[in-house]
Amino acid sequence: MARPRKQDKKRILAAAWELFRVHGYEASSIKKIERATGQKAGSLYNDFGSKQGLMVQAIDAYIGDVVGPRIDKYLSDPDPLNGIRQLFCSTFNEQAPAIRGCLLTNTIGEFASTDDEISSVVARGFDALRAGFEGAYGRAQELGIGNLALSPQKAAGFLLVSYQGILVLARANHSSSDLRNSVEIIIQSIEKETVQ
Repeated sequence: MARPRKQDKKRILAAAWELFRVHGYEASSIKKIERATGQKAGSLYNDFGSKQGLMVQAIDAYIGDVVGPRIDKYLSDPDPLNGIRQLFCSTFNEQAPAIRGCLLTNTIGEFASTDDEISSVVARGFDALRAGFEGAYGRAQELGIGNLALSPQKAAGFLLVSYQGILVLARANHSSSDLRNSVEIIIQSIEKETVQ
């Protein structure tokens, strides 16, 4: 059987990542995957090898098509701290409560470290976020608005952990006001201290 064309594969992976993001891996039965992708089980197994193979490729595509563009959109802001703030706030401002969440966050929550292949591809997404935060924070320091006592590497680790926490609570439909206040505290903790 012929492999799916590039556009078809992209569409199939996007449908799969959306299903996995909203429902998780275990709750996404082959029947649900067939409905979401418009593909029969035999074609999916032929093209991706297994449900897990589809998941791995879907996460990889999600990193390239969703995570990367979000990093580019927000973390290249001329005001890096504002870009970080906007990235955080986008997790609960841009999505309806019923569909909030990040495939990386949801997947690592479901799998933890029980599957090396899935954990490895999720880690690539986290590495991309960490690098984006590190670059943005380094620019904030160069502009004189980032706390010089905090290295870009430490700031990136802190921001990655904080971002994941915001994503989890946004998915749980936590109060947007609480989330916004938390984002402001996160930003204040990395800003350059001003003398009053």
